Amino acid sequence: MDYPYGTAFLLNDSVFTSYGGLTGTSTAAQRNAAYFVAERQMTEHIGTFLKPTDVSDTYLWVTSNPFELEYGYVRSINGVTLKDAENDTYVYTADDISNYVLLRNWKAGYVDILLTPAGWAYYNPIFPYTVEVSWTCGLLTGTSTAPDMLMALTMVAQINLNEIVSDGTLVNEGVGDIGIQEFSNQFYHEIRTKLGHSIFGNSAKANKAANLTRHFRAKSALRFH
Repeated sequence: MDYPYGTAFLLNDSVFTSYGGLTGTSTAAQRNAAYFVAERQMTEHIGTFLKPTDVSDTYLWVTSNPFELEYGYVRSINGVTLKDAENDTYVYTADDISNYVLLRNWKAGYVDILLTPAGWAYYNPIFPYTVEVSWTCGLLTGTSTAPDMLMALTMVAQINLNEIVSDGTLVNEGVGDIGIQEFSNQFYHEIRTKLGHSIFGNSAKANKAANLTRHFRAKSALRFH
């Protein structure tokens, strides 16, 4: 599914500098790029959008529920369309969605979709081949603008901005913000605790951003085996 936004909508220069962001000699275009990339990375990290967003996707029909939607924090199910192998179509009405589409876990995005007795089963006795679901999902404003989220977004944007600005005024810990596990010179030797890895990278700052937003992650709410 394509990311539906082309610019950042939470981060800007005011928010970035308020949460400790350093601009160096960067241009507005460079900072806006860093803000956009940070928000897109955060969306993937937490498994939902940073504001309520309408999305749709098509899944193969399986005989066992639940369907795992790509994005969690489901605010509403807006549409369900079933198609068989011959491309015959049955569209769920609002009543069908209300009665036969059940949110097993709204945060994780697990949905049970039942065949309506008066709907698909009557229209065509063959089971559907695909199901197209449209839904609204994402964090609410009070959550996405919480201090821990904005602090983490600033850290991620700083990592990205430091890679863009090449004149030495802004630098990451290592090239590509690689996590440095051990450091030594003739005066000093340091061995750090083991660093993890996330979409933000494996440096200490990337790890901090991931830990700050761990509780926002949609898919940690429930898992099926």
